[in-house]
Amino acid sequence: MGQLELIKEKIMAMVAEEDRQRLRPHQIEKTIREQMGGGPLPVKKALADLVHEHKLVYSYRDPCSFVEIPSA
Repeated sequence: MGQLELIKEKIMAMVAEEDRQRLRPHQIEKTIREQMGGGPLPVKKALADLVHEHKLVYSYRDPCSFVEIPSA
């Protein structure tokens, strides 16, 4: 498994564990970088991929943006 796939799995687990199943993108980035090291680009790429794959969606609640698991 590549690093990008590992990051994507960690992101999905983090979001799924939250009560509301949503997190702020910068919070995800900070946590993953603390756990794995490295720069922000792999985390941003993983988030973009998950959104493109329809596993996560962006939502906005003034004044914040979130990523969350889409409703069925």
